[in-house]
Amino acid sequence: MELRAVDLGSGTADAQAVQELIDELEQRPWVELAAEWHLESRVLAAFAEQGPAVGLLRYVIQPIGPDQSCQLSIIDGDTLTEARILAFGTRPDHRRQGIGLALQRRAIAEARAAGCWQVRSHSAGGYRANHRLKFRLGFAFQPEVRGGDDRGGYFILPLQHR
Repeated sequence: MELRAVDLGSGTADAQAVQELIDELEQRPWVELAAEWHLESRVLAAFAEQGPAVGLLRYVIQPIGPDQSCQLSIIDGDTLTEARILAFGTRPDHRRQGIGLALQRRAIAEARAAGCWQVRSHSAGGYRANHRLKFRLGFAFQPEVRGGDDRGGYFILPLQHR
């Protein structure tokens, strides 16, 4: 398996393979979500050896606060940023093989290198395997009720300490 950053608008074979996976995993709304406060967007993909895309993760770098209708989070004059994971999944026949873990670790490393204060991700209550993965990586959990789902919430991993 190989992890690569993919430019979805490039027209390459990698981009086409990831576009197909996005549709298969029903992640299109989260991959296409754009907000004025997004500073950067990245798509990471896992590819089987000489095969198709088998996993994907899309995250954005954004200031902490505006997406929750809050003021910017500022400490000592610095606006705090986070990597927010918006889309994540692996092909069902490739699950439980470490692909999701590798994608998450790569996103965390990139967020740390970009100077992000934290990584944040929402997961609905039915995605227990994703919850276990996040806890394994050291994420904390903040429950949130959405549309009657009272088992989901935000996962937050602090990266920067002063």
